[in-house]
Amino acid sequence: MSKVRIDGPRGCTAEDLDELVALVSGIFRPDGFQDIRTDYPLVYRDENLPNIRLIRAAGQIVAEVPFVPWTVAHEGCRFTIAVISPTATHVDHRHKGYGLRCLNSCIECMALQGIDLAVLWTMVKTFRFYNHAAFEGVRDQGHTFPCGRGDASRFEHHGEQVVDYDPRSRQYLVDIMSMHEAEPFGFVRNVDRAATFYSLPLLTTHLALRGGEPAAYLCVSRSSNKPGIIEAGGDSDGVETLVHHALASLADDNPVTVHTSLCPTVLYELMHAKVADRRGGSGENTMLRINDIPGFLGRIAPWLERRNAGTDASVSIRVTDADQTVSLDFRGGRLSIGTERRTQHLELTRLELTSAVFGPHPASPFQTPPPLDLLFPFYFPIAVLDRS
Repeated sequence: MSKVRIDGPRGCTAEDLDELVALVSGIFRPDGFQDIRTDYPLVYRDENLPNIRLIRAAGQIVAEVPFVPWTVAHEGCRFTIAVISPTATHVDHRHKGYGLRCLNSCIECMALQGIDLAVLWTMVKTFRFYNHAAFEGVRDQGHTFPCGRGDASRFEHHGEQVVDYDPRSRQYLVDIMSMHEAEPFGFVRNVDRAATFYSLPLLTTHLALRGGEPAAYLCVSRSSNKPGIIEAGGDSDGVETLVHHALASLADDNPVTVHTSLCPTVLYELMHAKVADRRGGSGENTMLRINDIPGFLGRIAPWLERRNAGTDASVSIRVTDADQTVSLDFRGGRLSIGTERRTQHLELTRLELTSAVFGPHPASPFQTPPPLDLLFPFYFPIAVLDRS
């Protein structure tokens, strides 16, 4: 029997794209109701094709894993993260290691690009697969509030004019971006990425105008991959008006899910003030991978310094499966990161360190050892809109 010819893993090319999209759509969009290219527009752009890693077997694309790089700004810290988007393996070629090879190829690309972290969302039953590439499930990363048309009365309309953003004219786009950036945490969007997101199919961005000027915005999506009220910004009265409007405008009594981060954003504060009794977890099964351990810890050094509250302390961690030691030395309120073993020393796997830094998922329980339990967990929001 002749050996099957394998091509890859390698980056996607323009010639591969139609076949690759057909593979992904056949798995995730079999009814054709939505279009995978427009649902995840940043993934399939020409400039991102090298970040889609694929394998061909006997001339056919049998597996692919894509990612999109982002810069994160969080409370005075900046770092980079790769968002893993829908991965696919042809049904006839599963359990052959192709998907894992594509995933590891993505990780190699991230290392070349200096990307600190990687994130994906999956089902608990697939955690073990991603564990092989050092992704670990972490604690719930958001809150959800199911609300129906009858809940509109819980939110006051403060008299603003409500209009919808028109993606064709891009009027108010700069205002929306300014309101989004006013939050001290989140992904850094340029004009092009923002314009792309606010023109997604099945997404409506409502604006509250006060004296003709935008005071707030609210994103409501009917798509299967970003469903619900998924983002807001601006002042609290304007956001409350828009939530009232969105709920009152529902076509039926079926509830819509309002998504908030764990950070005190305007939408977070509003939902906790008005419908705290509705709060639930996101249930999104987030998995994170720390690509560059000392690099990432160095980039969140300002946060760690505040968390440590000026106490002089030292600890070292040997990441056993990475054969890497990192030391954290707090002196005079500043943090130095090195590679030397300290008297207080821990030995953790990369998965255990991820659980310690970001908080463990219930399906992957882990007791964070001291003194890391006093420094972590670290949290930064990943908006539903940015997951493309």
